[in-house]
Amino acid sequence: MNIYLYIILSFVVAAIVTAITMPWLLHLCYKREIFDLPNSRKVHKNNVPRLGGIVFAPAALIGMLCTIALVNTNHPNSFATLNYSTIFIGSGAMLIYLIGIFDDILGCSAVLKFCIQLVAAFTLPLCGLYIDSLYGLFGIHELPLWIAYPITVFITLLIVNAINLIDGIDGLAAGLSLIALAAYGWLFCSIEANGFAYLCAALGGTLSVFLFFNLLGKTDKQTKTFMGDSGSLLLGIALAYLTMKYAMEHSLTLRHRPDGLLMAFTLLLVPCLDLCRVALCRIKRHRGIFEPDKTHLHHKIMAKGYSMRKTLITILLMQIAYIITNRALFNMGVAMEWIVIADIATYSLLNVLLPTPSAKK
Repeated sequence: MNIYLYIILSFVVAAIVTAITMPWLLHLCYKREIFDLPNSRKVHKNNVPRLGGIVFAPAALIGMLCTIALVNTNHPNSFATLNYSTIFIGSGAMLIYLIGIFDDILGCSAVLKFCIQLVAAFTLPLCGLYIDSLYGLFGIHELPLWIAYPITVFITLLIVNAINLIDGIDGLAAGLSLIALAAYGWLFCSIEANGFAYLCAALGGTLSVFLFFNLLGKTDKQTKTFMGDSGSLLLGIALAYLTMKYAMEHSLTLRHRPDGLLMAFTLLLVPCLDLCRVALCRIKRHRGIFEPDKTHLHHKIMAKGYSMRKTLITILLMQIAYIITNRALFNMGVAMEWIVIADIATYSLLNVLLPTPSAKK
């Protein structure tokens, strides 16, 4: 059976599970009044259910399991066992997923969420998954463990919080994640790392159905939902895992990838640079980096007069443009240093040109 059929199966099963469970979940949210309430910092004006992301994990897991079962039927022992590292990392992801659910339903402090994220982030290097090389960026190749481990934890936390905090308008976090998952699925498929391609497809399937409810749903018909922290945190840790897997140069399971670090940097460039800029600005104003405000990229674009939908399309096209441009420059032989510098410079210039909304809480 062709690998692309397995990928389609993983996508379709996860999408079907999401489509079946989402209406039931929305009914539960309205019955229990589990809403994301509007306030001065948020752009929505109505009470909207915020548990849409709770279906991501079970839907993706079912999609993966169905695909793995079929693969093992046609190719026995392809996925014969799960090693301890996979179970350990999966436990960390489940911990983040559960704290996201807890926060969506009852609420919890940013400090507690960060501590849980830190524990989950440490599971990656402790299981031998870390950024072991900079691929010659600024002349740096292999990294010693005492540098590689902290960098891996930092970048994991960066990705998790970047996805979580950019989830400020309809479809943005899900759209950026879907772009990254599609790219990672193609990259892993090209190096015959099929299991990771199935994971990307399963998450892509559940995200696609969620976007239908998120973008096209109506509050008056009780069909609209947000993903909440349960969804954004899960997507963040899943993308962090895929990023570390693809960026690790000396991997025992993947063949050599000269574009490993560059693509890992590029695929989540917009949300990660946005978080770095916002955090630095908050520190400059003597504010806590977890204190909410309206200075994210989508706030700045909307302050220019763009609607929410046009803002969404603008940011998604920006991310796609970075991916296409960086890939083309890499294939042309441009040094990675110049690509990274150009990306940061263009992003910084864009933010200078955009108006700055009120930074009030």
